[in-house]
Amino acid sequence: MWYMLCFSKWQGVVVVVKVVIVVIVIVVVIKVMMVVGIVPVVVVVVVVVVVMVAVLPVGVLVVIVVVVVLVMVVVVVVVVVVVVVVVVVVVVVVLL
Repeated sequence: MWYMLCFSKWQGVVVVVKVVIVVIVIVVVIKVMMVVGIVPVVVVVVVVVVVMVAVLPVGVLVVIVVVVVLVMVVVVVVVVVVVVVVVVVVVVVVLL
């Protein structure tokens, strides 16, 4: 939490709350993306990012971007693993 040192305790709490909200939003966005499709979600995400760039300080933005990228990477890895496991199970069942 290096960025906390730049703020008073109260601002630090505000930053943590913002990051938690962003993480929740990311999870919801990913769930919606699986249902609705990727294009409308990308448009919404771009709009949200533009608004956040206008509102938040740079340090917080960097943290949020890193969190977003990490979450996306984790989601992609999980999806790939699930797909591979399903394919392997199907192949094994078909061959046996």
